[in-house]
Amino acid sequence: MTAPLDDQRARKNKIPKGLLASAPAAPKSGDGPQSNDGSFTSLLSEFALSSREVEKMGRCVAKLQEMVTKGFGSEWSVEKFGSVPNGFGTRGSDLDVTLVSGDCKEECDGPSAVLQLRDRLARVVEQPDFEVVQEIYTAKVPILKLRFEGNLAVDVSYQNLRALRNTRLLKAYSSMDTAVQGLVVAVKLWAKASQVCGAAERNLSSYAITLMVIYYLQVTEVRLPCINTAMFPAQCHGYEDPPMPADISRWRREASHFGASWLVRGFFPFYA
Repeated sequence: MTAPLDDQRARKNKIPKGLLASAPAAPKSGDGPQSNDGSFTSLLSEFALSSREVEKMGRCVAKLQEMVTKGFGSEWSVEKFGSVPNGFGTRGSDLDVTLVSGDCKEECDGPSAVLQLRDRLARVVEQPDFEVVQEIYTAKVPILKLRFEGNLAVDVSYQNLRALRNTRLLKAYSSMDTAVQGLVVAVKLWAKASQVCGAAERNLSSYAITLMVIYYLQVTEVRLPCINTAMFPAQCHGYEDPPMPADISRWRREASHFGASWLVRGFFPFYA
């Protein structure tokens, strides 16, 4: 019997007490960054998406694409966005997708999105692998919540282009260095376990927390390069191969001694 999605989320949000304890103490004045990052990085790797999860998500997108092509037309595609494609996903992550027309260059207004999700998509999701869990049409971005193969939560939106552009931006940052990726994942895991993450509960969203981490890295001694958002035009729907700053190679050499564990210990005093 498949566990309810709420129970599954409760389990995945639990992180071992050693996650932050395994990081070195917050640096004191005059101390340099510590590079002994092995145990902390190893612990973080336990929360990485498994190959089985990635494979299941691939099957889900393929089946959704098949249904959307039949119901909407061949010019429509199912695009992933959020933590899974941007590189900051963790074990048990939900899958966020949006339906996009090939010639679409503008956001869809809420009422139009509701009509498409309620009157068209909800009718074509008839395969036994999918179950409609909830229809949230009063939100700023209307969502059709599905369950795939019993335990993969899937949120479907309509022409959510802003989310696709944001995904490409964060993908560029996560690709800069493994320490950046590790810090974001560690802080997100802490936020979920502490129940301070989740826009639906009127907390900071996962996206907002990620931006907080990136800002911290940009204004401290790490000096993470800033990516010009103009590099992500509206007509670019995909998230693959995000553009990189011209000075990224030099920054990687200069920042190679910063470890994710040391960065975690600096993050919390920075916002305290």
